Amino acid sequence: NHSDSECSVITDVLVLPNAYQRGPAAVIVQPVYPSNNRTMLTGFVVNQIIWDELLENLFAAKVSGVDCVLHSEKAAFTYTVNKGVASFRGDGDLHEQQYHSSGCCVGITNNDLYFEGSPKYKLCLYPNSKLYDSYRTENPRIAAIGAVSTILFTSFLFFLYDFFVRRDVSAKKDLLQAKRRFMRFVSHEVRTPLSAVCMGLNVMQSEIASSLGFKSSDDLDDSIDKTKHLQEKKKKEKEDTTRSVAMKDVLEWYEMAKEVQGNTQNAVNVLNDLLNYDKIESGTMHLELAVVPIWQLIEQTVKEFKLAADRKQLKLEVSGCDDDGDDGNRKEETKLVGDAVRLSQVIRNLISNAIKFTPEHGSIEIQGKWVINEKGKKEGSMDRFVRKNGEEVSYCRSRASLLVSVHDTGAGMTQEQSKKLFRAGMQ
Repeated sequence: NHSDSECSVITDVLVLPNAYQRGPAAVIVQPVYPSNNRTMLTGFVVNQIIWDELLENLFAAKVSGVDCVLHSEKAAFTYTVNKGVASFRGDGDLHEQQYHSSGCCVGITNNDLYFEGSPKYKLCLYPNSKLYDSYRTENPRIAAIGAVSTILFTSFLFFLYDFFVRRDVSAKKDLLQAKRRFMRFVSHEVRTPLSAVCMGLNVMQSEIASSLGFKSSDDLDDSIDKTKHLQEKKKKEKEDTTRSVAMKDVLEWYEMAKEVQGNTQNAVNVLNDLLNYDKIESGTMHLELAVVPIWQLIEQTVKEFKLAADRKQLKLEVSGCDDDGDDGNRKEETKLVGDAVRLSQVIRNLISNAIKFTPEHGSIEIQGKWVINEKGKKEGSMDRFVRKNGEEVSYCRSRASLLVSVHDTGAGMTQEQSKKLFRAGMQ
C-alpha cells in the first residue's frame, strides 16, 4: 500500500567506479510496479548523482570566493567556487570559521520523496576571504589621506599667505613710521628758525613802536587804524627836527615787518598742522586743558588776519555779549576751560576760510554769544581737570556755553558741500 516515492531510496555518499575523478556521488534506487498491481515488484530504476555536476551551473560566472559544504549524515565534503566553477576542495567541513556566522544552509533532499531510513543531505554556503578581498578597497583610506593632505596643504598655504601679509603690513608700518619720523624731524628743524624769525620780527615791531612813542606794537596797531592819531603823529614828525628817519618810512618798515611776521607765522602754523595731523594719526593727540581768557584769545587770533583782510579791503569785526546782556563790559573776566592752542586753531581756520572766499569790500564778523545748557549739569556743580604739570584744578560749572560763529558775505556752501565738510582731507 506504499506509494512509489515512499519506496525510493537514496544512498549515503559513495565513490562510483566510473566517476571517481569527479568527487563524491550518490545513488537513487526507485522500485518499478505494474500499473494494475502496485504490490508486484518488477524491477528497479537506479540513477547516479555526481555532486560536482549539480554544482557546475549553480553559480553565475562572476561569482568567486564561496565555499560550498555538502553534508550527509556520515560525511561532509567542501567545494570552492571560483568564477562560477565549483571545484572539489577536500573531505570534511573546510570552510573558514571566521565567516561561519555568515553561512546559509538549505536541505536538498525531501523526506516525502524517499524511504524514511534514507540519509538526508544539506548544502551550506559560506563566504571566504577571497570574496571579501574582491569587495575590499583602499578608497576610504586613500580618501582620508587625501582629505588630511588637502587640509595640511591648505593650512600651509594659509600660514604662508599670512606670513607674507604680515611681512607686508610690517614693512608698510615701518615705512609709515619712517615717514612720520621724517615729518617730525623736518617740521621741527624748519619750525625752529621760523620761530626765531617770528621772535625777531616781534622784537623789531616793538622797537619801532617804542621809537615812535608807543608802549607796545599793539598800541601802534590801534593808532594806525585811527586817522586822527596818524595825522597828529605826522605833525609831530614835521616839528621834530632831531629825527633822522621820516615817520612815513618808519611806518612802511613797520608794515613790512608785520607782513613778513604774518607770513612767517602762517608757515609756522602749517608746520604745526603737520605735526598735529601726525599726532592724530598716531593717536597721541591730547588736549591740554587750562583756564582760557576766551575773548582775549579771540581778539589775539583776529589780529593775525588784520593785514590779510586789509589787502582785500574786508571789514573784520568782533562782537559779543555777556550772559547778562551787557556789551563787552565783562569780556575780560570771561574765562573758559579748554585747550587754548586748539581753540585758537579752530578760530584761525574759520577766519582764514572766510577771508579766502569773501570777495573784496566784503565783511567778516566773529560773533560770540552765550547758550544756556538746560540739559547739562546744574549750575554750581564742581568739575576738575589736571594740567600738564600735574596740578589739579577745580572749577564751578556754569549753565551756559560760549558759541563762537564766523559770518561773512561770501558765497557760502551748498548742502552737498556741508555734508562733506568734516570728511578727511576736505578743504
